[in-house]
Amino acid sequence: MACESCDQLVDFCCTFVVPEGFTTVLNPDGTYKASVAFNTDCLFCNTEICESEMTIPNPCPPNNPLLCPVILNRLVVQGSIRFISSLEVMDSQGNSSHICCHGESCVDNILLYTCQDVDPCEGFDFTNIDVVNLDVDPANCTNACDTILTLRGQFDFCVPSTATFSNPASITIPAGGTAGPASPYPSVINVAGLDGTITKVTATLNGFSHTFPLDVDVMLVAPDGTTNTILMSDPDSGTGVTNLTLTFDDAATSSVPCGGLLTTGTYKPTNCPGFSDAFPPPAPAPNPIVALSNFNGLAPNGAWKLFVVDNAGGDVGSISGGWSITITTTCP
Repeated sequence: MACESCDQLVDFCCTFVVPEGFTTVLNPDGTYKASVAFNTDCLFCNTEICESEMTIPNPCPPNNPLLCPVILNRLVVQGSIRFISSLEVMDSQGNSSHICCHGESCVDNILLYTCQDVDPCEGFDFTNIDVVNLDVDPANCTNACDTILTLRGQFDFCVPSTATFSNPASITIPAGGTAGPASPYPSVINVAGLDGTITKVTATLNGFSHTFPLDVDVMLVAPDGTTNTILMSDPDSGTGVTNLTLTFDDAATSSVPCGGLLTTGTYKPTNCPGFSDAFPPPAPAPNPIVALSNFNGLAPNGAWKLFVVDNAGGDVGSISGGWSITITTTCP
């Protein structure tokens, strides 16, 4: 099956019959006072497989590019949207009321593509559908007494966007000696170009090494300069670690180990108990709620800051590959 273009719009229409003796009520801009309510209970999400092509560099002479097949998953919304539209009218005495029309639009739309190992329907819902391009015009039919109007519009399946931003520069823990803030402090990722507000954040440390991880505290701070969460604080029992990739996700099944060996993996943000979390200025005071959901509802763009501290002497480390942040936002 070939990979076709996405289409986020579904057309709908219905017909109003304005009885003789009633007039339509207009907005100040001259448009009709019409509204639409709709129901998505008859929609479902389906994952389909399709085949596309990708050009890959050929390292061997004569270095002709390779055109290789690629299998993708795509999210297809199928079913129907039932809707009711209301039009405000007024009688000869100046009393306002409403007349209605209703209908049902069939849906079979491709909304997005993902890599083969990602299920595009996972976590997808139908809460981001908007009514757009709403218009009311005289119908192409006549009635001796009544006025016939046609309402047209589109349902817009707005798909939330997800983007990853990185800062690959190494972070030295600590900046000097064997205790204190890391260098740089903070490490910064500038996020730009995202619309909407945040619904999910994950963060990844690339190449984390330390001779005594129990000394290390890591905090992520949003562009507003105050909203934050600890990612990890005083992890494991003190066993040295080398070149770990640590991803922090509220949906992870495990917390950072507070009394066992820290290994590469995905963890819930974790503040191990029994130790203080002292982040020198310019870091804000750590939020006692340890969760990346602290950032939900915020604007995503701006400088995200990673503060790393070694809070005891005698050991050193680094995050050799820097860090990254993945942000999912609502529709604009």
